[in-house]
Amino acid sequence: MKLTIEEKSIVSRYLSEDMSLKGALNTFWPWLIPLIALSLHGVIEENFVSSSMANFLFLFYAYWFFNQSSKDGGHLKSALKKYEDDVSALGE
Repeated sequence: MKLTIEEKSIVSRYLSEDMSLKGALNTFWPWLIPLIALSLHGVIEENFVSSSMANFLFLFYAYWFFNQSSKDGGHLKSALKKYEDDVSALGE
């Protein structure tokens, strides 16, 4: 089975990742803590600019996350399709 470099890296990453909520929080806390702190600062100080900036950055981060997940999902789907083709060809 011939996998591309991207497919190999995605398969390797998915096999080694902790897919639990705790694993996700361990991975993404460096990006979430500053956004939460900035948002809380804006609410406490009644600063519209801080709150707006935190919300904008959170939305931008969410967009980046879903966009990256979509790309990774495409590579994983391609790798699984190649695996399925190889396995079903052996069974015939």
